[in-house]
Amino acid sequence: MKNHFRGLSFLKKNSNFESLNKWALFSTLLLMTMSSQAEDYFCWNNEDGVRECGNYVPSPYSQKGFWKLDAAGNWLYMKAAKTKEEMAEVERQQEEEERRKEQEKEDKKLLYAFGSEQDIEDTRQSSLITIDGQIESIKTILEGLQGNLKTLQESFEFNKKNDLLDENQTKAVTTNIESLKKRINNTEATLQSKHLERKGVEEKYDAFQRKYQEIMRRRDERQKDKDIEPEKQGN
Repeated sequence: MKNHFRGLSFLKKNSNFESLNKWALFSTLLLMTMSSQAEDYFCWNNEDGVRECGNYVPSPYSQKGFWKLDAAGNWLYMKAAKTKEEMAEVERQQEEEERRKEQEKEDKKLLYAFGSEQDIEDTRQSSLITIDGQIESIKTILEGLQGNLKTLQESFEFNKKNDLLDENQTKAVTTNIESLKKRINNTEATLQSKHLERKGVEEKYDAFQRKYQEIMRRRDERQKDKDIEPEKQGN
């Protein structure tokens, strides 16, 4: 049997056969021909739009879409291979869908944690009250350390000036002064850290509020679209 057969009377210069009857007739003829062979048969359109058929699809047409005749005599259309641009669009849509699903997960987490904007604000204030209490406590400790350092330094200067301290006493007082200075530096660093923590809490709950508002806005838009659709159908 020849590899290809062309020019059958029912083949026209267009992308479809004229009628289902011709498809059925052609399928019957092919099945009769295939009775002694186990080959696949295909049809495709050439550059001139003429339908051609054979037991394989030539490479110039294999990526453009073609028909395949199965064992039951049914013609199956094999879609054309996607172009690079189409593949890129499919990938973009898949990435967009992944982002949408991830957004939905994050939205559910936020809505599970907060039922309203007021819940967000209440939680914010609770966190800030705790941090503010810690800040005030650290400030009190810092003020005490600074007062002790000032008193110790004034006493030290007075005793040195009047030669009231021996060498060992001078070393001890100097050590105490340096120790107090280190404690003050550490306490100031802790205080600064708490101020940064407070700022972070403010920013975090500001972001929660913006996200909550965005979720509600999207929900409202979806609801409006649902309400508009029945009106269009009614018209």
